[in-house]
Amino acid sequence: MATIKQLIEQAGGTAKESVETAKTRYLEQVRGVLRDLTRLKFSDRQGVESQHTSVPIRVVAGLPQPLESMASEELPSGERWGIETIGLWAQDIKSLHGVAERLKPLIATLGQVPEWKDRANDYTHKLHGATMLAEDLGEYAAKAELLKRITQINQDILGVYMPTARLIPDKGQIELYWVVIGAVARLLGVDAEALTVVVMAHELAHAYTHLGLDSNSNRWEDGFWECNRGILEGLAQYYTHMTATALKEERGYDRVWDAYDQLTQLQKTNGTKIYVNHLDWVKTISPEVMRQGLLDLRRGHIPPHFGNFEDFLKMSADRYPLNSKPAGRRRQV
Repeated sequence: MATIKQLIEQAGGTAKESVETAKTRYLEQVRGVLRDLTRLKFSDRQGVESQHTSVPIRVVAGLPQPLESMASEELPSGERWGIETIGLWAQDIKSLHGVAERLKPLIATLGQVPEWKDRANDYTHKLHGATMLAEDLGEYAAKAELLKRITQINQDILGVYMPTARLIPDKGQIELYWVVIGAVARLLGVDAEALTVVVMAHELAHAYTHLGLDSNSNRWEDGFWECNRGILEGLAQYYTHMTATALKEERGYDRVWDAYDQLTQLQKTNGTKIYVNHLDWVKTISPEVMRQGLLDLRRGHIPPHFGNFEDFLKMSADRYPLNSKPAGRRRQV
């Protein structure tokens, strides 16, 4: 009997090259945007002693731990196996239906020429068959649950930011799970390279908020891993949103924005709240205000509880609306 793991591997099994290419092509661009947004950095050569933070990014096979228990499940029947397998092809089925519809005017035009009339009639029947096939398969694909189940997991499952060792405060690492990225990209119908950029931005945002050095060469020395996950994921998603926006508006990377938007909207539909709290924040909170909130969290000026952080953001949104500049001298950090 087929397992969910086999389905994930079937859907994402060819994505390794795309993920590695995205890492090579876009890493420095993503880091540059995040540095501009947060004004934090991994290296500081000023002062008496230089500091350097190491955050390597590894492209790894296999599944992250949060997916393992679900992935070992066997599909309950041959009927269910067929539905989930068809679901892997949902975007191709949708494309087939669209192409068949777009070809109808061509066939109609050919049918007006006597020499092509018989062939046009044959093509019309074949197009009708393709449309019916797409509609039939589409009904089964709509019943598939793999994408929904993956994106309902309330943890990072496309990539992960982790410490290399809890006793080494200035080291961290990122893992990108290329099979899962490929599977979700296929199921969403987005480009695997573009989705990799989104995942990389999210995990690097974790790294910058944790280990990034501020203007006083301080990082989040204590309490990062104990901070409320709603705050940590909210910060990472806020900066991912801003990074995807910048890549689209400044560099024309529409595919990155599309991948981010489709994944986020699905997470919203599936109720993964900690990954969509930022959708309210981006409407009213400027990067400058968010940065001040982050710095106050790191310094212990805001208790690391979601309600306290939200209170700060709401108060700041009232005092400094997104489209206006604060009056007077900017607070020094």
